[in-house]
Amino acid sequence: TVGRGASEQKQVYDARVAELEDSLAEVKALYFAKYGRDLEDFEDEGEPVYDAEGMAWQVSVGRGAIAQKEAYNAKLESLEDSLQEVKVLYRAKYGDDLDFDDELDSFCDADGTQWVRTAACSATVQQQAYSKKVEALDDRVAELKTLYFAKYGRDLEDYEDEQEQLYDAQGTAWSVTVGRGIVHQREAYDSRLNGLLKGLEEVKALYRAKYGRDLADYEDEGELLYDAEGTAWSVTVGRGASEQKQVYDARVAELEDSLAEVKALYFAKYGRDLEDFEDEGEPVYDAEGMAWQVSVGRGAIAQ
Repeated sequence: TVGRGASEQKQVYDARVAELEDSLAEVKALYFAKYGRDLEDFEDEGEPVYDAEGMAWQVSVGRGAIAQKEAYNAKLESLEDSLQEVKVLYRAKYGDDLDFDDELDSFCDADGTQWVRTAACSATVQQQAYSKKVEALDDRVAELKTLYFAKYGRDLEDYEDEQEQLYDAQGTAWSVTVGRGIVHQREAYDSRLNGLLKGLEEVKALYRAKYGRDLADYEDEGELLYDAEGTAWSVTVGRGASEQKQVYDARVAELEDSLAEVKALYFAKYGRDLEDFEDEGEPVYDAEGMAWQVSVGRGAIAQ
């Protein structure tokens, strides 16, 4: 199986597209020569086309993204005009606008039936309403904190120790859970991580002092490690993503070199390159005269 690179696949794809475009232009020319009309003239998809036998065909004309966008905008403008017209008619009949600020507001129609009005709000209006709601909640929290401090002489932030219990006026003990923001959590995480790294360095130093070697020296995973009691341990050394990528690239380069070597040997023996077998129907004969069927893999673009 002979693979092709991205560049060669792109060339095959472009050649195929150019061939199809030429065929399309040829079909259009033949159609015009026979019927005296271009295919682009059939803009009305409801208009049937009749062939030489009088058979009626339904025409479907594909339009590009720009034409679809223009049609969409025209339709949208028409709907907006209709909406404005409905609003004017509503105002003329009921003396009120459809732009209701209170979503729970209700009204009665001509028959006396009560309706609940739900008005849609834009993203800007919703953001403003959300901000006002958050501000109101912040004010409420600040008010509660003030009342708590006035009654108990302590702020809620003072309960940093979640193991410390809080007693209410009736003497009931409550367990306190203090929420911390993402910045505080990040600082606690970094502090914990630094502590672990320091502990790791300390362990490495103790190991070096006892055995005279660093743990990083055990690069060969097949090398056994013996402890103080003489027990053998198998060493597994973790490698970072960067080192793994280097090993992978080296392996790929080695495989590519082997492939190039095989191609060179094949050419030296048979006088042909493997890429020459473009025709999948052409058999290949080995030294014993055995016929082999060639299958050439093509990338997704070429397919």
